[in-house]
Amino acid sequence: MSERAASLLAWYAQHRRDLPWRRTKNPWAVWVSEIMLQQTRVDAVRERFESFVVKYGEPRAFAAATDDEVLVAWRGLGYYRRARSLRDAARIVVAEHEGQVPRDSTALRNLPGIGEYTQGAIGSIAFDLPLPAIDGNVERLLSRTLWIEIDPKSRDARDRMRDEIRTLHTSAHVSSPGDVNQALMELGAMICTPRAPKCAQCPWMLFCEAHERGRVEELPRTSGRSKATAVETEVLVARREDTVLMQRVPPGEINAGQYCLPTLGIPIRREDDLEQSVRRSLGVHVRIGKRTASFKHAITKWRLTVHVREALDPPPPDAIAADVDARYGSPRNDDVPATTIVRKALRVLDRR
Repeated sequence: MSERAASLLAWYAQHRRDLPWRRTKNPWAVWVSEIMLQQTRVDAVRERFESFVVKYGEPRAFAAATDDEVLVAWRGLGYYRRARSLRDAARIVVAEHEGQVPRDSTALRNLPGIGEYTQGAIGSIAFDLPLPAIDGNVERLLSRTLWIEIDPKSRDARDRMRDEIRTLHTSAHVSSPGDVNQALMELGAMICTPRAPKCAQCPWMLFCEAHERGRVEELPRTSGRSKATAVETEVLVARREDTVLMQRVPPGEINAGQYCLPTLGIPIRREDDLEQSVRRSLGVHVRIGKRTASFKHAITKWRLTVHVREALDPPPPDAIAADVDARYGSPRNDDVPATTIVRKALRVLDRR
């Protein structure tokens, strides 16, 4: 095991990607990065992380953010519930921990949005606590290395993985459990990939049971992802000078709290007639032209084809029902929490 830990850390030292959240052990920055990286591409997080921690450099600053400020700060990362949960947790840190991210692993786990993986990542990277941090990349790597034929999320599989990581943490070569955890994640992400893994470049090739059996791509044996649901919908673009009509997404729906274009429903189509839908939701009649552009968009398990139609007579702001949270605004304004759908619709129209 000592040899395995040494080879892993040597590989990581030479091949690790230079990512901004790896240049710090600040607990708040580590925490922010881990929440951002959940189900989000590394490149997308790279674009948002640094500006976020500049503006919200400690839990106290983010705890004071308004709903719209939270949505704007998280723009482009998706899964906005994570951002609200992070703010809720920051408020608890301010109220119960004097604004400091708790070092105690149990206190960490009790914060909103922190599960076993996030607890392990923050605790090991920021505080050098010997906690496992098992993400999808680590699941795949250890399933293959240890030849775990059962579902990697099962209790027995998880126990084997935790035991393996704890043993690595206690190796004589290890000074930082966080380095071990990050090295495992990096090796899974860059070398032990789901398809066409680069076994010849892997520091653990000689230790890997799946490689020895010549059956690497058979593992991990998961239940697989459910098939994405295809949906076609329509959105309305009503422009007045440099602004566009947007409506607040109600609570309980995907992208709740953000501004989107009036629509037949996103991601689930609920209406069939856009003019009638606009009349019901905004309390105003709008004559609408034919479809002029279309684009693709993905939201969680939905794959959308969005058709764009333009208002022939954009309604004046005072014609909209007083009890409706709708407004004319510029989605390019950094203070407006507009959905990606809004920006995509305007881009396809501008290109046309």
